[in-house]
Amino acid sequence: MTDQQNPFDLGTGAPPAEPTSDDKLWCGLSYFSQFIIPAVLPLILLLGEQTKEKEFVRHHAITSLGLLAAAVVYEIAATIIYSIILLILPLLACILWLVFVVPIVPFVYYGIKALKGEYVEVPYLSEFLRKQGWL
Repeated sequence: MTDQQNPFDLGTGAPPAEPTSDDKLWCGLSYFSQFIIPAVLPLILLLGEQTKEKEFVRHHAITSLGLLAAAVVYEIAATIIYSIILLILPLLACILWLVFVVPIVPFVYYGIKALKGEYVEVPYLSEFLRKQGWL
């Protein structure tokens, strides 16, 4: 076994507490709610008094917000590229609309992981959030 530091450790040295079924549900919903009312549920979870000491809930709420920000940047870039391609080849419009559905996949995937009670590691995003001191 290697002597690597747990990336989800709060610095206490103790293993994180086992999340309750309610915690898992709220964390899963923080990802799934991004389709209906973006950012609202993760912000409620972050600002709630009871969840401030729950690392699992905090981790997923922050990751969900970071993923939302990345999805917004992706959608802006996809819109610009989509518009340029449609000016050149308008017939591709019937296929290229699928690029706007792509952000749904990570939200569903990480939402399911949260419902299972697992911490998630989003490539590049988790490292960025950790460097900023948010995770």
